[in-house]
Amino acid sequence: MLSNDTTKLIDKKAVLVYIIVNGVEIMDWKLIVIFFVVSLILYVLYLFISQRQVAILSILLYQKQDYKEYYKQLNAFMSKLFFSRKLRTLMKLDAAFLSADDELVQQLVPIIDHYRLRPVERMIITAKEFSYYMRQHQFDKAQEYNQQAKETFKKLVAKQKQKYQPLLEELQMSVSLVIDKSGRYAKDLEKSAKTRKYDTTSGVLYLKASLAHYYRSENDLAISCLQKAYEKLKVTTYVNRIADILEHKKWSELEKLVIELS
Repeated sequence: MLSNDTTKLIDKKAVLVYIIVNGVEIMDWKLIVIFFVVSLILYVLYLFISQRQVAILSILLYQKQDYKEYYKQLNAFMSKLFFSRKLRTLMKLDAAFLSADDELVQQLVPIIDHYRLRPVERMIITAKEFSYYMRQHQFDKAQEYNQQAKETFKKLVAKQKQKYQPLLEELQMSVSLVIDKSGRYAKDLEKSAKTRKYDTTSGVLYLKASLAHYYRSENDLAISCLQKAYEKLKVTTYVNRIADILEHKKWSELEKLVIELS
């Protein structure tokens, strides 16, 4: 049998082991909570700074159109930290399209055309490439991207097809209107213009509807759509050109304007 002193010593050791084990468990839980809180703070901070960088780039590109500063910011440490090289290349292409920097477009397009992108991403990029080559009067290239858009559309899932069907239809309307000089989609363009939420988009579609009606020799409808386009685009830089087209019936100028806005 164990003596009383030995029993007491064993009891004390058991108590000590219990305290140590439970103390470690308590410390583990504290560390877990601290780690979770710190991670959450860092994540929120990451979102805030990345969204701020996106906002800075958007303002430079779409509001100020300061392409030099945009490229500088795009190559800055903060952009490299938050955006992958692939994404930064796609963002650079957006600026090249807007600034009509043909040299940069020719440099970037072959790179991006070989990127492995999701069908939705490829659909959006292809539509932008199509529009760029339409504006540059490179209609053969535009037709290539129109065909590519059709093929990409087939790869979309049902929900995505529903969302991007209007985009695909707009490409077909542009081909018909600008390349084929057909008024086939006159009513569709006018209908689409009526349902658009934003005046700028609606106004551009009314311009296209006007030209389509003109090709159909429906001059009264063409003028009516042109007047609606004028009202929708009053706050844009195109308003004076539209007014001049309306006053002097300069349909060839309307053709040029529609190509610019394709």
